[in-house]
Amino acid sequence: MVLEQKAATKDAEELTTLIANSLRTRGLFVDSMVPVGDPREAIVNEAKKWGAHLIIIGAYGHSGAKSWSLGSVAESVVKHAPCSVEVVRKTSEEKE
Repeated sequence: MVLEQKAATKDAEELTTLIANSLRTRGLFVDSMVPVGDPREAIVNEAKKWGAHLIIIGAYGHSGAKSWSLGSVAESVVKHAPCSVEVVRKTSEEKE
């Protein structure tokens, strides 16, 4: 389990760095990190520490009756964040 967690953290850090660098090349000031712990709390706590102006968070797309709802992490961040939150969903073409 520990190796799986380390691999997942490494993958998350690589993806976060790739996206942050892409935004920087477009002239945006971006800081990023992959917090450890319960993501619902860690994301909000880091936003408070940084004085963040915006949190961008992904949400899994659902089909049918669940399509209107957010995942528990995204929903919690939206409710408790000290700043604006942009929720990004996959387009219908990207959904598996």
